Amino acid sequence: MSTPADIRAAVSESSLAGGGVAPPAYTAPPVRTDAVPLEPSAPALALAPTAAAAEAAGITDFGPNVSSDADNFFQSDRDIELQRARKEKERRFGARGRPLQLPSKVLALELVQPPSVVVPDSAQLLDQAAADGANGLQELQEIEVSWAYVGESGHVARKVDLETGAVLGVFRGHTGPVTSLAVAYDARGRDAALFTGSWDKTIRKWNASDSSQIMCIRYHSDFVKSIRLHGSVLFSASADKTICMWNADTGAHVRTLRGHTRAVEDIVLSANGRILFSASSDTTVRKWDTNTGQVLAVLTGHQTSVYSLTLTADGSELWSVSADKTARRWDLEAGQTNACTCSFEHPDFVRSVLVIGESGLIATGSRDENVRIWNTATEKCIKVIEGHSGEVSAIRMGSNNSIWTGSLDATLRKWSLGDELFSPMDLAFSEAETREGALADSRRDVVAAAAKDLHEIVSGAAGRPISAPVMTEEEERELAELMGEL
Repeated sequence: MSTPADIRAAVSESSLAGGGVAPPAYTAPPVRTDAVPLEPSAPALALAPTAAAAEAAGITDFGPNVSSDADNFFQSDRDIELQRARKEKERRFGARGRPLQLPSKVLALELVQPPSVVVPDSAQLLDQAAADGANGLQELQEIEVSWAYVGESGHVARKVDLETGAVLGVFRGHTGPVTSLAVAYDARGRDAALFTGSWDKTIRKWNASDSSQIMCIRYHSDFVKSIRLHGSVLFSASADKTICMWNADTGAHVRTLRGHTRAVEDIVLSANGRILFSASSDTTVRKWDTNTGQVLAVLTGHQTSVYSLTLTADGSELWSVSADKTARRWDLEAGQTNACTCSFEHPDFVRSVLVIGESGLIATGSRDENVRIWNTATEKCIKVIEGHSGEVSAIRMGSNNSIWTGSLDATLRKWSLGDELFSPMDLAFSEAETREGALADSRRDVVAAAAKDLHEIVSGAAGRPISAPVMTEEEERELAELMGEL
């Protein structure tokens, strides 16, 4: 007969494997003294057939019977409402961004970049969009980014053709979700090797052309959260609170940086590799000298876990995003005190951030499943891009004024900055108004006018001050939620 412990264990395993929500702890009912015992002849309920009975019935698969159908899990009212909202969102926006569907959730994304990706400044983006009207921003003549590497919750990394969605290679060997990627290029600028970091605590190096494993580094005592490559030095950050430096050719350990008191979520390097910034769930961002391993500064201001970092091209500003629902800008100019100069508020955890070239714009990805474009001069959000039906886990710069996003909805999507910032879809005119002739101007004129108005807002409006809410959720709960989703 099934015991409460059996039931709890089975439900817990099923929830972690398929994303369901585990029920509350079992509470035993009071013992009844008047209970009537079972008759000795009453048959017992068998939990599983014997091996002989299974063979007689033709059963040969003895693996766990785990369902991926959410309807088979215990669900709260909030879970049911989220499913309903996601289905509606998929119906309305599911085709936006030309989604490329992958087998499992996207945790990391690295595009194979051409030698140069040119991004105009924000004024140029706005002026060209206004001039082009419904045609949006004219694409620059550039080399197209043709493929990308993706780290997935399904324990693999993939090389994906961004035009067709075809899988060009699968890197198998990890025994946990692949959380981070770094690409090594040869002297001709071709992607020669791929480095991957995983929840299985290992870092692996692969041949990019045939997906064969070159080496495996086993050193960290907890999840590997982020890896970065600079020349022949590989950097890794882990939930074991450390950052390690490795010889990327031999895998030899070079140095361990210690100082964070909780998991290190992300790292980013200066252009010359001499400075490293690290984000942690201890709420801080630390600035390190990679030559000495010394901490140069501790940036404080976030209220809880800091998830992701990015630097501007000139290294003068650092952007960080956090579970406190903010994106923050830090001034790194010489003579400054690494101060936070602004904070952009979001409705939910912020997971990813991208500085869009020299445009004065940044993009952020949130747990609320949306991408936001911000003007850093006015400190205003100028566009919310809807399309994903899962947390936006990665944002990368593409070619032809586009950005690519990866999500826990297991898709990659491409967004044209011109089309998204000045899409006619944003002009919410009713069919009745159109029939009555209220819109006498052509669509081209309407879009041009909207772009002109947006240009004035972006160019002259002052950003409103933003305060960061205080988060009280503990890291353990956040980790449990993520494990449930994976």
